[in-house]
Amino acid sequence: MSRNIINYMINRTVRTTIFLLSIVAMTSCNTDFPNLLNEEYPDNLNSGVPENSQVLLVIVDGIKGSVLLDIDDTEIPNISEMSRNSIYSYGSLADFEPVEMGNASGWTTLMTGVTSSKHAVIGEDFTGIDLNSFPTVLSRIKETRPESRTAAFGASSEFISHLAEDAVEKARFDTDESVKEATVAEIQEHDAELIITQFGGVETAGKTFGYDPNAIEYVRAISNVDALIAELKDAIMQRPEYSRENWMIIITSGKGDENDGTIDPVAYNDESRNTFTMIYSPKFSSRYIPKPDSDNIPYVGFSPVYYGSNADNVVATLADEDAYNIGMDDYTIQFNVKGDGNARSWPVFLSKSNGINTAAPGWLIYMSGVNWSMNVSGNGSWQNFGSGVNVNDGEWHTITVVFYSEGSSRKLKMFTNGERSGDIIDITGRGALNSVQPLRIGRNGAGDVANPNLQITNLQIYDAALPDDVVASTACNTAVTEAHPYYTNLVGYWPSGEGSGDVLENHAPIVEGNNFKLSGAYRWESFVDVSPNLCPPVNDAFYQVVPNSVDLTFQIYTWLGIRIPESWGLDGKAWTPSYTNIRP
Repeated sequence: MSRNIINYMINRTVRTTIFLLSIVAMTSCNTDFPNLLNEEYPDNLNSGVPENSQVLLVIVDGIKGSVLLDIDDTEIPNISEMSRNSIYSYGSLADFEPVEMGNASGWTTLMTGVTSSKHAVIGEDFTGIDLNSFPTVLSRIKETRPESRTAAFGASSEFISHLAEDAVEKARFDTDESVKEATVAEIQEHDAELIITQFGGVETAGKTFGYDPNAIEYVRAISNVDALIAELKDAIMQRPEYSRENWMIIITSGKGDENDGTIDPVAYNDESRNTFTMIYSPKFSSRYIPKPDSDNIPYVGFSPVYYGSNADNVVATLADEDAYNIGMDDYTIQFNVKGDGNARSWPVFLSKSNGINTAAPGWLIYMSGVNWSMNVSGNGSWQNFGSGVNVNDGEWHTITVVFYSEGSSRKLKMFTNGERSGDIIDITGRGALNSVQPLRIGRNGAGDVANPNLQITNLQIYDAALPDDVVASTACNTAVTEAHPYYTNLVGYWPSGEGSGDVLENHAPIVEGNNFKLSGAYRWESFVDVSPNLCPPVNDAFYQVVPNSVDLTFQIYTWLGIRIPESWGLDGKAWTPSYTNIRP
């Protein structure tokens, strides 16, 4: 069975696990991936680290993990064999920050262990590089272990001149073959703690023929570098003292594809940031790390459950009955809702009204079977409007209602998941919608035929009529930030994620107070849900479930037993291997 089929099966099996790991990472920072060298041993920096530890770092410019995943094992027999004793990933990242990727920025991140926001190299421009604040791994070794030998050989003069200045031995060559020969000679003749080898042939082929598994010349270049890596590995294994040495080989790429001028905000979708990473030792067990599915990011949080009869029904109510009266003003109401999936007859779940089908001014939103509907009342009558859209299917949805004036007419628009539900509705006859009842989440009263059973989060009220395109572009959001085009019109905002207590705090930027108070037999319920209608924000923890370039410098330090002070400001973490044996 080929490697790509095996990995596809593994990926399918662990996808849910990766979601949960990313969730844990969001709350536990890097505790799952501790520094292998505990800072509690300042007087014995090699505590727990085998003597004669050495590292070969192989940087293969332009090699994409997604391509290696697709091509056959026979094209890369050495890398395929090494994967049996490696931590490896085809979905690793050059940088999870939304920046332009280039060889210069990729190399600098690898060599310093910090992201571009610190070392200041973007794309192919070394201008402004800050190696004083964030020195390279070669500089750190020279500073902390001046007696140690290091070496760097590369196909790029810029790599050598900008980032390898502090190597004891360094040289630039015209071909990858010459780079390999110099590295082999270093391995055979000296005892360097760290050797860095940079190959450029794959990048050259990618630029010319495309970074694609169907580009024959690109795949051939990858096969060629696989053979060169095999020779480097063989040279290490043939060292006279190899059996008493503790070698680690890291294979990675500074970047993936060429940047086409666009920066995808989701790092996993950006081919220029897709890299391949392999951390190899003959002592390691195989550990494959797939990337999480960035099209299925779970919505994670807490919210009250609004349910129950008149005796114990759960509602959240504002104390100020005059707050958020619409009157004749422009208003927008938007929120996320998840029902239990059971059809129900007219339970109200959001309202500022005396109740369903009353003549007093107000409005309410209720469930009609599995579809959501609205009731608008005033001037001695009422109107009911059905959306025709099922939002009671056990998944999260977004409901938006826009009240606005058009000349002397009052209008209403209903949206589900950013799309308008039905025609524009004329509500001129209902007059000013000022209710003596407070804004309420949950059951409205005895007039409700059935009881709701649902969760509501991210409730927003704007003192403006959001245009259709803004509704469409923001409907999938599960949080409101200052980037929202109508943020300054946000007069009420209740994320409802407290997780405990009886208060839902108002987080609107310009209105203080107006917190909801829970009553009834309320309970908070956690959720981890993937919905096609939502696009939860992605934080850094989501990208740390795969190796990042900043991790590899951290990995080198820990392998060599170099203590990492907090003052270095590194952005990476170490990947803890599982061991298959203790002898090379």
